[in-house]
Amino acid sequence: SIMLTSNRSPGEWPALFGNPLLAAAGLDRLAHHAEIVVIQGDSFRAHGRQKLEEEVKIALAD
Repeated sequence: SIMLTSNRSPGEWPALFGNPLLAAAGLDRLAHHAEIVVIQGDSFRAHGRQKLEEEVKIALAD
């Protein structure tokens, strides 16, 4: 089994790999019989970072 994550949509991948033909072939092989899960919304890491920054500001203000 392989789990692959990306912050880019599959449509953007060919431009990222430098060779659109090879990227399309690789993506085709990865996506064949794949379960694709798209998660939308705010980033959990960004939310955690924002919370940490707020806590630091409060601590520094004291």
